[in-house]
Amino acid sequence: MVQATVDIGLEFQVGVGGSRLSSVQRQKLAIARAMLKRPDLLILNNPFGSFDEGLRLALLDKVLEAQKGHGVLAVMDQLTLPERFDRVFVAKDGRLAETSDFKPAAAEAAE
Repeated sequence: MVQATVDIGLEFQVGVGGSRLSSVQRQKLAIARAMLKRPDLLILNNPFGSFDEGLRLALLDKVLEAQKGHGVLAVMDQLTLPERFDRVFVAKDGRLAETSDFKPAAAEAAE
């Protein structure tokens, strides 16, 4: 068992506060740590800023899937596929500039 742990790298010294990890690795680890707690409301502040667009979308989908039935509040500097969220708020100069509700396509088709 100990050898299996060593083989997958769990004995890697990450440094104080993860200082030996890349910024992408630190960001992924922070998201994973927050999700392990299974919060009723997961608050993310620019969680995917250092990821490329493909990884950003894949991780967003995984986070939303894992939090199904729970709330996700994501503060992002650029809006990535707003239809993935139930409600979107846009701020400009520190003030609420716009708000939008999104209905799932299946709900709109039923109407």
